[in-house]
Amino acid sequence: MYSKTYCPYSKKLKKLLNIYAINDLKVIELDRQKEMKGMQSILKRMTGRSTVPQLFIDGEFVGGHDETRAIEDRGELRKMLERARAL
Repeated sequence: MYSKTYCPYSKKLKKLLNIYAINDLKVIELDRQKEMKGMQSILKRMTGRSTVPQLFIDGEFVGGHDETRAIEDRGELRKMLERARAL
């Protein structure tokens, strides 16, 4: 997950993900990285988005908070995490 420490949507997504005991959850706080602008440029090329949060599961882009919340509401997030062996 790519995040910024002060972003309210990043905080919401972290809270949502904390429901699960995810193995080895990696959160990269872009605002704490020396190469923040470069990393954001790469993310934009990969996902078409320059905003955070950006969640990847098993190397696949899932979305931000709103998309992940919708996936959770449909009951699919646990399945995705299980397929990725993240639980």
